[in-house]
Amino acid sequence: MKITDLQIEQFGSWRNLRLELPDQGMNVFYGPNEAGKSTLLDFVRGVLYGFVPPDRPAIGQVRIAETYAGSIEIEREEKRSRVHRIGSDTDRGYLTLSDNDELGPPEDRLKSWLHGVDRTFFEHVYALGLGELQELSTLHEGEVAARIYGLTLGPEGQRLIQASRKLEKQRNAISRASEKPGKDQAGRLEKLLAGREQLSKELRSHDKRHKQYRELQRTREKLDEEITDLRRRLTGLNGQLRGHLLLQQVYAPWRRLRNAHEELETLSEIESFPDDGLERLDHLEQSVEQLTTAHHNLVQLARQAREEFK
Repeated sequence: MKITDLQIEQFGSWRNLRLELPDQGMNVFYGPNEAGKSTLLDFVRGVLYGFVPPDRPAIGQVRIAETYAGSIEIEREEKRSRVHRIGSDTDRGYLTLSDNDELGPPEDRLKSWLHGVDRTFFEHVYALGLGELQELSTLHEGEVAARIYGLTLGPEGQRLIQASRKLEKQRNAISRASEKPGKDQAGRLEKLLAGREQLSKELRSHDKRHKQYRELQRTREKLDEEITDLRRRLTGLNGQLRGHLLLQQVYAPWRRLRNAHEELETLSEIESFPDDGLERLDHLEQSVEQLTTAHHNLVQLARQAREEFK
């Protein structure tokens, strides 16, 4: 099958574009960046397999709905058919097929024209993008075939090939000896085995230390139990000590209060006490204090007079 004619009614930046492709030779589209080459490729893919909605706009941006329409004329075994699809950027589009065959839906008839080639196979074999082509240019001659084979398998097949290469590289790093001069010629696996044997010898030599460790561990557990018991007893003794200290602090005030109560019980009860008794008692105490002060002053004066007459 080959494409003989492109008619773009509306797709991306293209409007009312028709390209007739010669029957002989190879058709090449070239031009600067943003000239619309990738848009033509997307148009062919969209007409054959359905338009793909664009990515969702970022938050705060508004996407304006677009309408896609166009057709491709394809030829196979000297028979021609025009594939026309019209739709928007929210659906795959409505397909019509002018192959003069009304048997079956257009999608099924188109699959027959495409020999069962699905979208994934088409994208990875017949519709390589610029990124894939740039990667091929950096590979060696023997790696190009493997790269193209991986592209034809789709994303799942590529991941399988990459995983296989990674495992092969890791296997070589483990098992193979170094070929560089001045490097240790032993492979990584050989080094690991030698290290394992050395560790086994060291483990056997440390068997006695392991037994000693277990005995010390049991001794430590016993000491931990004793420490726990002593701490529990210490907590109880501290509680008793706090109780004794509290009793010591309150005993003296309690004893004085008890003696005062006993003294009050020995005093006779006053049957009649004047209403101004407390005031008169205060007055008497003040008078006694004044007389005591005066007596003290007279005693001092008498001593001074004695000293003067001597």
